[in-house]
Amino acid sequence: GWSYAARELAIALSENDQKDEAVVVLEQAIARAPLDPVNHAELAEHLWKNQEADAALDRLRVALMLDPGFDWAWRHLNMWADTSDQPERAVEVARAVARNRPGDPRAWVALSRFLHRPEYAEEAI
Repeated sequence: GWSYAARELAIALSENDQKDEAVVVLEQAIARAPLDPVNHAELAEHLWKNQEADAALDRLRVALMLDPGFDWAWRHLNMWADTSDQPERAVEVARAVARNRPGDPRAWVALSRFLHRPEYAEEAI
């Protein structure tokens, strides 16, 4: 549908060095389909490529709140949080998703993956 076409257009714009236009198209796609986690993830990727790490991580949080089983978003959250020297951001998002979706085991499994550091040992148990 429209979301897929908008994402493809954004990719094409970005590949033609029209990054700001790509972001606008993705924001319009989100306005039309705010519950589509892929739209949020695609915008996150464009923001990341535009050196907007905080905005990209925030957008991944939205995508994961909508779909705790979105593996691509979890992987990128982990990578980008580490790359931007904000590893705690991934843990914070995982906690928020688990609180938001307490009955969804995918949220708890994701949280457990982020609690591998010694400072989180008690919480992980």
